[in-house]
Amino acid sequence: MSDLPPALYNREAEHKVAGSALLSSDAALKVASLPDELFHTRLIRDAVLPAIRKLIGSGVTPTPDVVLREIVEAGQDGNADVHGFVTDMVAGVESPELVDYYCDVLRDLAVLRRFRRLLNKLERREDGPPLETITREVERAASLLGTNRSLRLLADAAEHLEQMNEPPVVKTGIHGLDDYLQIRNGHLVFIAATPGVGKTSLAVQMSALAAENGLKVLFVSLEMSAEEIARRVAARAGLTEPQAIREYLRGMEIYYETTHTPGGVREHVRSIEPDMVVVDYIGLMSADNNHKNASRVNELATISRSLKVIARTADCPVIVMSQLNRQAAPNEKGVARPQLHHLRDSGALEADADAVLLLHDDNDEKHVTLAKNRHGPVGTWETVFDPVRCTFR
Repeated sequence: MSDLPPALYNREAEHKVAGSALLSSDAALKVASLPDELFHTRLIRDAVLPAIRKLIGSGVTPTPDVVLREIVEAGQDGNADVHGFVTDMVAGVESPELVDYYCDVLRDLAVLRRFRRLLNKLERREDGPPLETITREVERAASLLGTNRSLRLLADAAEHLEQMNEPPVVKTGIHGLDDYLQIRNGHLVFIAATPGVGKTSLAVQMSALAAENGLKVLFVSLEMSAEEIARRVAARAGLTEPQAIREYLRGMEIYYETTHTPGGVREHVRSIEPDMVVVDYIGLMSADNNHKNASRVNELATISRSLKVIARTADCPVIVMSQLNRQAAPNEKGVARPQLHHLRDSGALEADADAVLLLHDDNDEKHVTLAKNRHGPVGTWETVFDPVRCTFR
């Protein structure tokens, strides 16, 4: 078992990288050269990667079937369902073209793990480790990323330690969920659902809760007008009289803007200096420098990374709405609950997100699934939606 928190690993990114290697010979060459320490998933590190490297060394293209056969022949399958593992891994790859992006994610995390271990040593010893130990660890990190990026990530690691003791900035208002979902400054959170399930209502609820607690909220909407959002905020408070609504809204700092690029969001953040940003929704956004021949998958990866940078540089949470791209298959109880891979063009979104919330209807009940939580456990909660007040609880 690792002594490091789950936040310093990214299982989804590991699967995307290894899966890409089985779909593209160019990706396979890149993945084969990666150090083992980038991978925490045992089957990838101990079975898939060695198979890929051996096949490439023999001049054989590492396709899924060939890799599976190599793993079995090498006796590295153990008791695991390797066929199902590899099949799911490959199915989760939207495009092998994103392999460089996911490799960078894994390199960043590997460096953060190195620095976290070093910080742990510093905390355990009053005199600290010898200077040569610290120097050696920084040099090893620099060999992965380059010195400038390594030093930046050292600062990130220290910041991560500080945030673990800070209270969450934003709450959802859903009973039970807020005990697990700790949204803090710098976090990127996605809320996804099919149309009409209530993702915008939840975003409005979170914005109102934040504003009621004295936080300044920037609400960027490409679907709803300022008047519609104001009506929902007022409905949540049970207000119907115009004078009461005006007084209530006057005391809340919720700023409404419309922009379709991350650069536009960045400009509004710079001028407003909000404590929280909401974007509704990413599917209607375009990259700042959109190329005609760029795929939508690559464009969304750029947008997602840009929003993550905004969250970090502005030091505030960024809450982003997204749609689900396909219907989940019913389980043995006949209930269709969405998973992370149902996010529309989801690869980069999963990797960048600190948390992903999936809203869904189970017959006459509404549920919210915390499908990814970089800083804690995941789970599913039943919630009650009040259509009159547009609130979840």
